Amino acid sequence: MCPIVAHRELHRSVKMRTSIEEIGRLAAAAESAGDLDALNIRYQTALHLAVITDQPDVVRLLVSRGASLHLQERLHGDTALHLSCRLGHSNCFYAISHACMQRSVAKLDSLKSIICSVNYEGVGCRSTGSVMNGIIEKKLRFITLLTAIVHCFTHRKQQK
Repeated sequence: MCPIVAHRELHRSVKMRTSIEEIGRLAAAAESAGDLDALNIRYQTALHLAVITDQPDVVRLLVSRGASLHLQERLHGDTALHLSCRLGHSNCFYAISHACMQRSVAKLDSLKSIICSVNYEGVGCRSTGSVMNGIIEKKLRFITLLTAIVHCFTHRKQQK
């Protein structure tokens, strides 16, 4: 499948809420073509669209396949994580953060930096003024604690 067709089909499938199996197949094709983070005309990736349409299973799938958490859409400069907070899609926020926690410490540090970053309007995940703030603050504390534990464990292993 042509890369342009692969990512267009992936975007369409996410927007149309196609089955997770079909989205997985299209994500694999886009990934193998190096096009998993392809942007539509609004600079949205399939991950952005999955968050907008509140599909945490698709979010989990795309993040586990390596979808970028740093890409910003055109309108507000929101990352997928910003969108999950702005829209109040806590299941998508959890899907992104849990997928990052399963991957590596580097992903945790990346997640922490995205949570603390701001979009084009100067609005960050922490300043949405929504119910999500409590969830975000708890997640930040957990990430900080988990990162410290992993660093400590890694340091001990290297000393032996």
